[in-house]
Amino acid sequence: MQSYPINSEMVITACRIMTIIAISQLVLLSISVFKRKDTRNSKLLLVILLLSFCLFLTGNFALLFKVNRSILNFAHIFNLIIFLSAPLLYLFVSQRIDSNRTIKKTYIFHFIPFTVVLFHMILKIFFLDEKVFAYTNSGICLISLLFIQNIIYF
Repeated sequence: MQSYPINSEMVITACRIMTIIAISQLVLLSISVFKRKDTRNSKLLLVILLLSFCLFLTGNFALLFKVNRSILNFAHIFNLIIFLSAPLLYLFVSQRIDSNRTIKKTYIFHFIPFTVVLFHMILKIFFLDEKVFAYTNSGICLISLLFIQNIIYF
């Protein structure tokens, strides 16, 4: 049996193709869910959840290319959309379990981790010098916040 060498360019090309397929499937699924004649709030929550995953994959897709600094910054902001997954999934499941439940104003507290991380990234990218953040490991902070968020929901 002959083995074929796998180079990094083949792996990157495969990742690009799979990401394009996943993004197109998420968009088509969002459109088909949105067109259903369902009037519950859970339909809208599911569409927002699917589109947030689509934006997250789009951010990762942009990181597979050699891009300029501004596109890279927006790709990192799109990657933060993963912080929306837990609250949207929680609201979607709670709406599906109890269809009489209405969306309350107190549900906005579920989106605090996303707003904190988004505010942090916007400050880091647009307003503050990168030397300010050189002494802190932002990746560890973001992963820790995502871990805490997932423990709260699950």
